[in-house]
Amino acid sequence: MTLDDEISKLLQTDAKIKKLAMKIPKFSRDSIAVCQDCKNNGIGSIPACTLENGLIVFCADNQVPWAPTRTLLIHELVHLYDMRVKNWDLDDQSFLTLSEARAYDFSEYCDSKNRLSRVTLETKPKCISRMVANSVSHIFKIDAFSVRAEVENIYKNREKIMSDLENF
Repeated sequence: MTLDDEISKLLQTDAKIKKLAMKIPKFSRDSIAVCQDCKNNGIGSIPACTLENGLIVFCADNQVPWAPTRTLLIHELVHLYDMRVKNWDLDDQSFLTLSEARAYDFSEYCDSKNRLSRVTLETKPKCISRMVANSVSHIFKIDAFSVRAEVENIYKNREKIMSDLENF
């Protein structure tokens, strides 16, 4: 099955993805593209991203076994939701930090099953803060440790920042 086919199947069959996608204004299958050569097309070595115009791009040349397509799709849909529903500007470091925390949490990337598959024993909050710090520090070229502290603070109010997503 191609990456494109896998994404289409998830959009049609996965309940969590379907519910989230339905809440995003103007979302359609055309909101997602698969790039075969992201490394040479200016996107770099990431497996997926959401562009400023709302296009979600999956990089076929950068897929990794520890980040399944389902997890990546949910993660990027959270960013799109935050951009279109919450009207967050993800070029703003504070909004991106919040959106990354929400995306890593809701995508289940840091849940027990996924952490064990990557052979890591860190807690879910530690996993989320590490991943958000990696993402935000890479984009804004800032110190990852200061971002981790900010995320750990944010995560203390998890129920508040996740409530709109968890009510699907």
